[in-house]
Amino acid sequence: MRILRNRLGVAALKRPTPNSELAFKVAAQRAGWTVFKKGWPDFMCIKDGQIMVVEVKHGSDKLSLEQKAMLRVLSNHGIRCFEWRESTGFRRLFKQQKV
Repeated sequence: MRILRNRLGVAALKRPTPNSELAFKVAAQRAGWTVFKKGWPDFMCIKDGQIMVVEVKHGSDKLSLEQKAMLRVLSNHGIRCFEWRESTGFRRLFKQQKV
């Protein structure tokens, strides 16, 4: 994203075009990267130097395959991952991996 300033000097982010995003994805994959666009958690929370991510679900909603994959990657990199429901509160998704 590029940062643009309006006439009052207020910064705004300009989203790349879908073609730019596709070009980046292809280039990154050709370089050997696994690229995630979908599945990011709803919240990233930081407190006292610790990070946790939270996926909020309602009723019988379930994690999508993309969400499970993303949360597994984040957990494998030492980030605590939770599902949260108003009815039941927090549920830890994966055991903490040693980094």
